[in-house]
Amino acid sequence: MAAARAKSNPTRAQPGIDGPPPLAEPPGVRPLSPIVPRGVRLFVFGSAAAHWPDAPAGADLDLGYEIASPHPDRRAALRRELLQALDGLPTVRPVDTVDFAAASPEFRQTASAVTRALPDVHS
Repeated sequence: MAAARAKSNPTRAQPGIDGPPPLAEPPGVRPLSPIVPRGVRLFVFGSAAAHWPDAPAGADLDLGYEIASPHPDRRAALRRELLQALDGLPTVRPVDTVDFAAASPEFRQTASAVTRALPDVHS
């Protein structure tokens, strides 16, 4: 009977099909969408993404971003806005940011092996 009531959720990522699910947001944590500019895709990669939510205590938080604008001046403005906003966040881990558009193809391929979308971040 429970199976008859179950409904599929087409917006939920399915591991192995749509990639890994978004990171779970701990209680009391505010969403990042108010500080992430529209047109920026922000995601976690590296050891924190691979072991979320049990990343090793000394692991930094690697945030990758991609900016969806063909105009260099607009990309630069969005990058400045994003980095200023992230710099003001209270964190318990060191945060590294990487512009995936500027990274080498080899780095992008390796780093993209394990990524996690951030909850409630528009793109």
